[in-house]
Amino acid sequence: MIGLQLDSKDPRLKAWQQAIPGVLASGVKPDGFLTRSLSEEQNEVLSYGFVKTLMSSSAKFNSLLNSLRQGDDFDSAFRRAYGAAPAQAAMVWAARK
Repeated sequence: MIGLQLDSKDPRLKAWQQAIPGVLASGVKPDGFLTRSLSEEQNEVLSYGFVKTLMSSSAKFNSLLNSLRQGDDFDSAFRRAYGAAPAQAAMVWAARK
């Protein structure tokens, strides 16, 4: 996501955006990128798409980052910011794609 913000014309990031529906339609576990159980390319594509969605709410994303900076573990910080476990949020995100 940071790469996209720095260079919105980066062809790799645009390709990842276009690849999201295909990866999700391929039958992989939509939350598999959280455990890196997918291929490297599938992990990159789905991680990118998920984080892009997370960052669309700057208040929630900043809350997550602030909690992490304060030393909270990721799962707890994520639940507080987004109201669900990361895997649950990933499944909801994938269902909307």
